[in-house]
Amino acid sequence: MIAKKLPDVREAKEAVLVLWLHGRGELGSSAIGLEDLLGQHAIFPAHSLLYRSTEAAFEEGRRRLRGEGPA
Repeated sequence: MIAKKLPDVREAKEAVLVLWLHGRGELGSSAIGLEDLLGQHAIFPAHSLLYRSTEAAFEEGRRRLRGEGPA
């Protein structure tokens, strides 16, 4: 279960989590609920170039931590 692998974030402030879902061709209906909660700017679909979507997610996280908001 993924919850057991994640750190305890109850006291976290200004945190960003990037999940790399390697090998997933598509996401189920729970991803749609996440998009409603987080916003479309927080979901990065797979890209044909290796790690491109992961790099984009990390950069978005850095932007947010600097207080710049979503791109």
